[in-house]
Parts: sequence; C-alpha cells; structure tokens
Amino acid sequence: MNTEDQEKIRALLSEGDEIHQEIIAELMTSAEMSVDVCGDGSEAIRMILENDYDVIVTDLLIPHRNGMDLLRAAKIKRPDVLVVIIAGFGSMETLVEAIRMGAYDYLTKPFKLEELRLLLKNVREKIQLQRANKQLQSELSEARKRTDELEKGNEELRLELEETRTKLLEHEENLSALFQQFPFLVGPSAPMLPRKSSEEESKIISGTSQEREDKKFSTKA
Repeated sequence: MNTEDQEKIRALLSEGDEIHQEIIAELMTSAEMSVDVCGDGSEAIRMILENDYDVIVTDLLIPHRNGMDLLRAAKIKRPDVLVVIIAGFGSMETLVEAIRMGAYDYLTKPFKLEELRLLLKNVREKIQLQRANKQLQSELSEARKRTDELEKGNEELRLELEETRTKLLEHEENLSALFQQFPFLVGPSAPMLPRKSSEEESKIISGTSQEREDKKFSTKA
C-alpha cells in the first residue's frame, strides 16, 4: 500500500440494493474515501475482520445478516471505527439502539443526496481529527519518554557530582591535616637553616682567630 492509500480514508459500504450501492459509493469516493463495496452481510463481516476500516456505511437490512451485526463486529474489531446505519422509515427504535451501541450516525430512507454529502463530510472531518489526535498522543508519549530519560540522566549526573564533591572535601581535609603536621610543605621548597648575618659571621671569624693566638701563646709559655 503506497503513502497516498495510507492517507486516504478506508471505507466499507454494505448495501444490498445495487442502485443505492452505486449512488452511495460514488458520493463516498467524492468524499476522498477508498471504498470497498459488499452486498452480503456475512461477506461484510469477513471483510471487517480482515481489514482496518475507518468508516463503515451499512444498510440495516442486509442479506444474511443485518446492520446491527455489522455494528457489533466492527466495534469489537476497532472501537473507534465510525459506523453509519441506513434504514427505512419505521426503524427509529432500532436506530436509537444502534446509537447507544456506538454507531456514529444514521440516515433514514428516502434521504436526500445533500444529506448524505453532509454526513460524509462530517465523517471525514471526524476521522481527520482522530488521526491528528493519535499523532499528537504519539508525539506527547515520545516527548514524555524523552523527558524521563533526560531526568534520569540528570539524576545520575547529580549523584556523580555529589560523589565527586564528597571526594574533593575528603582530599581537602587530608591535605589540611598534612599541612598542620608538616607546615613547611606549604612553602615553595624544603626547610633550610636560617642564614647568619655578615656581622655575626665576622664575629665568629674574629673569635676563631683570637682562639688560635691564645693557643700559640700558651704553648710558648
């Protein structure tokens, strides 16, 4: 099935009267629907079960089954399918029951072509809204999934940052304790003995020379 067929509205027309079948099918095609036509109730149910229709238009009195049987089968197969029931005058009670069972709308014979055109227009717009809503729901679901993934990633990143911060604090505490025990590590180089001034060095040298002279004098005596 190509893209154009996928975008078109898939429709089933179940009508036993050939004249009505031809007229209704033509109007449905004009409403941009891809129409399958069937004149037998049992065959129509088989087609409903085997295909994915957006809308089903059926006569209430269809050979071998009736429109209510088609309505039940259609709603079981796809709850959001739109079902339109066409019935003769005097079937109002059954039509009301069909609406209660989930039928989208109904027409009573004889009907004007303009009535059917308007009904098919409403059907088309309804289906387009359903499709747009499904698309939005899908996009929203995807956005929620992506948000959850980002939130999970942010939480993992937050935990990783907390762990890193804790390790940095531990390192800072260890370094602080080490510097308190060995203060010289804070400076740029290892510790050195304090250098004496030039005056002190001169005194030391002079004192050493005097000591030498005293020793010489003691020896001669």
